[in-house]
Amino acid sequence: MKFLKLFVIGVVITGLAACKKAQLTNMDAPNDDAAIIIAEALATNNYGANNITQDISDNAVQLANKGSSFCGVNVSDSVNKKSTLGTNFNYEYKLNYNHKLNCNTSNSPDNITGNLTYKGKFTGPKLISNFNGTRTYRIAGLTSTAVNHVFNGEYKCYNNYKFKSDTTNQGTANIYFGIKDLIVSKANHSIISGSAMIMITGGSSKKTNFTYNGTLTFSSSTATLKLNGDEYNIDVNTGNVVKK
Repeated sequence: MKFLKLFVIGVVITGLAACKKAQLTNMDAPNDDAAIIIAEALATNNYGANNITQDISDNAVQLANKGSSFCGVNVSDSVNKKSTLGTNFNYEYKLNYNHKLNCNTSNSPDNITGNLTYKGKFTGPKLISNFNGTRTYRIAGLTSTAVNHVFNGEYKCYNNYKFKSDTTNQGTANIYFGIKDLIVSKANHSIISGSAMIMITGGSSKKTNFTYNGTLTFSSSTATLKLNGDEYNIDVNTGNVVKK
C-alpha cells in the first residue's frame, strides 16, 4: 500500500453545504431520520469518516518515519476503496486528493495539510446511499514526541439516500462537519476524543425541505449527537444509532 493512502479523509464523518454559522430554519424533517443519515456517514462498516481517520493515523506514522525528504512536497493521487465480497459490508468509493507534508524548524515532519474529493456508494444498516463530497484537513502530531494525532478541518458531502425499510422514504441531504481537535491514538489509531459542529440540510419525500444543526462529541468507539434538542448515541463502527 502506498503511503499516499494516509491522506484519504472522508465523514467525520459525509458535499455542497457551505461553511457558515449554524441556524435552524425549520423543523420539517424528522430528527431521527437526520440522525441516521449522520451516523451512517461516520460508520467504519460503510468506509465512513471513522475508518478513514484511523487509516490516516496508521499511515501517518509510517510517513513520518521516512524523515525530512518529503518535507514541503505537494502530491496528488487517487485511491479506490471497495468492500470485500462475502462480508456484511457493502461500499465502493473513488477518492482523489492532494496534500503537503509540513516540517518544523528542525526539518522534522510536523503536520499535513490537504484536501480530498470523493464519490461512491454504500448500503448501511438502514440506508442505501450515493455520495459525493469534499474534505479539507490539517493533521498535527507527527513529531516523534507526540503521543496522539490531532485532526482539524471541514467535511462536506451530498447524499442521495433512501431507507431500506421504506424505499418511498428518500431524499437528498447536504452534510457539514466542522471538526475541532479530534484526538487519535498513534499507538492503535482509535479516536480518543474530539467534537464537530453539524449542519444537515436537504429535502425528503416525507417532510419536504429541512435544515438541522447540532454537535457531535466523540469518545472512543461511540459518539453523542445532539440535534435540534434531541440526543442520540452512535456506534461509530456499525452506524447504529439509539435515541436517548
